[in-house]
Amino acid sequence: LRTFFNRASLTLEPNWPQIFSGETITLRCEIQEGGDTQWIYEWTTTSSNTQSPTHSEYRIISATESHSGEYRCKGRRDSYSSTEWSIAIRLKVSRKLDCLSSIIKC
Repeated sequence: LRTFFNRASLTLEPNWPQIFSGETITLRCEIQEGGDTQWIYEWTTTSSNTQSPTHSEYRIISATESHSGEYRCKGRRDSYSSTEWSIAIRLKVSRKLDCLSSIIKC
């Protein structure tokens, strides 16, 4: 297996420190100096709610606490060549506070 020197770069949208359940989240995997190469993307996560897209975006339509965890991606060109894994992004999804609570003022 030949590893390219370029590493996959992972970004999170929206890039907020706090993500609440029900929000849509997009993790985007970019490969620097990838040229016109057709990449197949691989994803790994420690969350309990997993999917395995093969494209550059990992979209979570309605986030739940089970989506919390670390996410990484890499690009693979064929069976013999790939980039290094990206640096992990840690996702923490929190439940929305109950505005009906008499203690919390929303």
